Amino acid sequence: MSAAPLSIGQVNGHTSTAQAASIPGNLPAPLAKVVEQACRVYCVRDLAEQAAIFNSVYAPEVEFQDNIAHSKGLHGMRMQFFSLIRLFDSVSVQPHSATLKDMPGAKIVEVEVPTTQTYGFARTGFMTKRLLPEKIVLDTTMTLTVDKETNQIVKHTDFWKDKFLPPRFVRRINAMNSNGFMSLLGWGRKVDKAAKQAPSTAH
Repeated sequence: MSAAPLSIGQVNGHTSTAQAASIPGNLPAPLAKVVEQACRVYCVRDLAEQAAIFNSVYAPEVEFQDNIAHSKGLHGMRMQFFSLIRLFDSVSVQPHSATLKDMPGAKIVEVEVPTTQTYGFARTGFMTKRLLPEKIVLDTTMTLTVDKETNQIVKHTDFWKDKFLPPRFVRRINAMNSNGFMSLLGWGRKVDKAAKQAPSTAH
């Protein structure tokens, strides 16, 4: 029996951690854990915890794509997701189902996970209350390509439903530019330090 959809990691502020939740669907337990952590990585507010998730379930050569960015390599993905910690006050991901697409004879499997993602802004000052919405809600289709031998994600796509998808080269340039700007802010050093200090298994 499929589990009921659960919200993963509704958190407030930067000191809370995301809460684990069951993934709807009949996935094998190791694969369900990988999908759970892929949802969780959006929601954590602590860089060390986020780094541990990346070390645990993402391959060094992972490719990430959404409607804004297209990055290759784990460092680039770490940078994109650290920006979620810095830019948003809270993030939640609600998976609605998980469909396994096994390819007999292949070294990988794909899991398709429709989600609803909610991004909350702090809006603590006069200007932020005037300029920023309380939250942004996105319906997305997350697809995870997982290596069967290592149980690590080698490709993570998360495309927003009913939203414009720029050409790949535009998203690639955007990822390089945004990662470069974040490096100038010193975020790259923080991300690299957290990656080195984090354990290889996320809890």
